[in-house]
Amino acid sequence: MIFRRILAAITFPLTVYELILGLVKPADARRHIGAILVIVVGLMVVPGIFASIAEFERELIRSRVRIGLAAAKSKGKKLGRPRTAVEAKQVAALRATGASWRVISQQLGIGVGTACRALQPQAASL
Repeated sequence: MIFRRILAAITFPLTVYELILGLVKPADARRHIGAILVIVVGLMVVPGIFASIAEFERELIRSRVRIGLAAAKSKGKKLGRPRTAVEAKQVAALRATGASWRVISQQLGIGVGTACRALQPQAASL
């Protein structure tokens, strides 16, 4: 993938160069060669500049997000989705009656995964 992009970055300006030479008569080519080279070099350099700027901006955003998360944590803010409190006894009682996980989750207003986790032994330690 990267090789194809590099190859395209190299061959595209050369194709443009060939098109420009096709438009310019051979007798006039010497007069226009400076402009042609500026265009070709510009076409090769500009994508690299944009890529560098985009990478720099991405790093700025990433650092700001990390700083914001660290500040929120230092203020005692809990990050992430809050856990749903569920009584394991209720889930166990409904399960003992033969109710399916879907029925249990609908009756208690929780997700199926939450109902299943309520009966797992490690759920008490969380």
